[in-house]
Amino acid sequence: MPGSSIGATALVMRGAMLGMQGRLGEARTEIERGRRMLQDLGQRVHWAGTAMVAGENELRAGDPRAAEAILRAGFDVLNESAETGYLASVRGLLAQAMLEQGRNEEALRIAEETRRMSAPDDFEPHARAAAVRARVLALAGDLGGAEGAVAEAEDIATPTEYLPLRIFVALARAEVEHAAGRLEGEREALEEAVRLSALKGDVVAGEAARAGLPLSRRPRDTGAGTRTSTAQRRCAGDSSMSGFRAALRRKGTPSKESPWFHFELGADSNPASTSGSFWAHGSSKGEARQALNIG
Repeated sequence: MPGSSIGATALVMRGAMLGMQGRLGEARTEIERGRRMLQDLGQRVHWAGTAMVAGENELRAGDPRAAEAILRAGFDVLNESAETGYLASVRGLLAQAMLEQGRNEEALRIAEETRRMSAPDDFEPHARAAAVRARVLALAGDLGGAEGAVAEAEDIATPTEYLPLRIFVALARAEVEHAAGRLEGEREALEEAVRLSALKGDVVAGEAARAGLPLSRRPRDTGAGTRTSTAQRRCAGDSSMSGFRAALRRKGTPSKESPWFHFELGADSNPASTSGSFWAHGSSKGEARQALNIG
């Protein structure tokens, strides 16, 4: 259903799935097409909400400056509107974009703003803000503060089924463990990130985690047909922690469910597949599956 809100949302979410496969240029094209359709339809708030998907794809592609620009534009529109449900989530991703640029003081400030503006039961921005805070404090040598922050993030994220957030928190735990010199704890956190990434079908996050594991500890890929980029293969071949930290700077996490869309990637990680589920406002699952195959 080209030209519809459902069709536009399907393009954005297909882009998100392509991004998880490491097909980042294709992902950007699909996301931009969908967001342009939303603008043409006059759905300004919906367009602003999809900044989360577009921003995360740029983080995954290693361009946190582009992610910052996208997230700031989305935040500004949401801040002016009556839509507040995902304002804090966009702000939390902006804190992550600041961190990936090495702007740690700004990341810490925005993470605190995210915490303050989040509803008490809005787990995603609370956990993301705590994980960003943990990484900043670990880099600053405040290991006690970092431990407290990452434990807070784990307490919030672990009981949920939101795998992208749990992957992000596991990678933050790995950084804290590394800063503290606890190599076994670091390995366990990285292995958890690899496990969760496999469950989600997120090749990019999985390779970021594998970059920090010794070769003997890296799980073998079991899926057939999964495509990885040259950059990911180079990342997977670097067993040093410097390679892992560089991967963390380059990689983002996939998006959460929004008020306008929801998707779960099937085990084959195929964006043309209907093995997952997808729906949008006013649509049946059958309509949404049809939309996912547009273009």
